[in-house]
Amino acid sequence: MCRNKTGMASDVSLRGSLNRFVPGYRFGHHRTVSLRGVILLQRIMWSNLVLGLWLMTSPFALVALNRRVLGVLWEDLLLGFGIATFSLCRLLTRKQGEIAFMDWLITLLGILTLINPFLYSYFNVSVAAWNNLVVGGIVFLLAIYQDWKDSDKPAWHQHHRQAHP
Repeated sequence: MCRNKTGMASDVSLRGSLNRFVPGYRFGHHRTVSLRGVILLQRIMWSNLVLGLWLMTSPFALVALNRRVLGVLWEDLLLGFGIATFSLCRLLTRKQGEIAFMDWLITLLGILTLINPFLYSYFNVSVAAWNNLVVGGIVFLLAIYQDWKDSDKPAWHQHHRQAHP
């Protein structure tokens, strides 16, 4: 909270957070958004960013367990870079269209990471396969949940306003 000239607390910082992390939110309009919901969406975005960074570095970290990991996980560097980059862009963007686009890109990259062991058939390197299945599954589930939370609120709010004029 910021303090104004009279020493009273102001909600300027909260408004900036809500504008950034809640699609379609404009301060002063009749749309109830809980601070808990905003914090949850921020945590999801930061979690996807950290998972993307892990996916980028995992081939180099897991090579100690199995030398063949580096040969089969070269695409994880690219997938992790994409997940981390688009998660960071999602954290910084404020436009509704860009938010939806970033959410779908992260979802797509999570699916690609999840099915990567099937596409390249490297189940003989179990460390690499399990790494992709776990990270891809978590990124995919978090992205789906985030998409659902982003798309669910406006529809519910529209229905609520029609039912109670």
